[in-house]
Amino acid sequence: MFTDIKKNESLFLINDTVLDRFNIIRKELELITLSIPPSFDCFQIWNIFVDFWIKAAFSKEDLIEHPHHSLIYIVRKTIIYEAFQLQAVHRVLPLTYKNDRFAYLFSLYTLIELDQFFISKTKQDAEYASYLDDLLMYASKDISSYFDESFQTLESYPKQLAVTQAKVFKKITEIAAECPCELNEAVENGIKAAKDMYYLLYDTFI
Repeated sequence: MFTDIKKNESLFLINDTVLDRFNIIRKELELITLSIPPSFDCFQIWNIFVDFWIKAAFSKEDLIEHPHHSLIYIVRKTIIYEAFQLQAVHRVLPLTYKNDRFAYLFSLYTLIELDQFFISKTKQDAEYASYLDDLLMYASKDISSYFDESFQTLESYPKQLAVTQAKVFKKITEIAAECPCELNEAVENGIKAAKDMYYLLYDTFI
């Protein structure tokens, strides 16, 4: 279940302390984490989970984006960017900034809601569904190696992967623009689930 996550795979320039804190919370909330959908237990999903938590737990002033990774993990970056533009997220950030355990629960349940939301939209668009299926083939892999110069001495630049990411990135952006209310509602559901679980675990409100 617990994928080995490294700081050099994040969208942000982080130190070991940040990742150690995430892993402490992950182990503390292990039973909750084990309840996530089986499809979430893969390399790329764990990495978006970590980056979502980092974005929720630390203010903009405390974060520096990794310029190279922003280009490699364009789909991950887009999902996080679109989510953090929403009013529902803006309203909850003061709470996640001051409580990284709640930021963890918020990230977990919001990503589950976002997954369900985008899957429901996928069913309405066969072309997008095909691109997403192609991208999911890489879900258990670290795609950064494909863009490494040393790797490209053995194999050519992963053009198909780059094209697929671009297509999915474009579609996510379109869906977010066309369905802001539905997207915001999905995130609201995630926030409510996170608050309910936090109260259940710690017997106190945020």
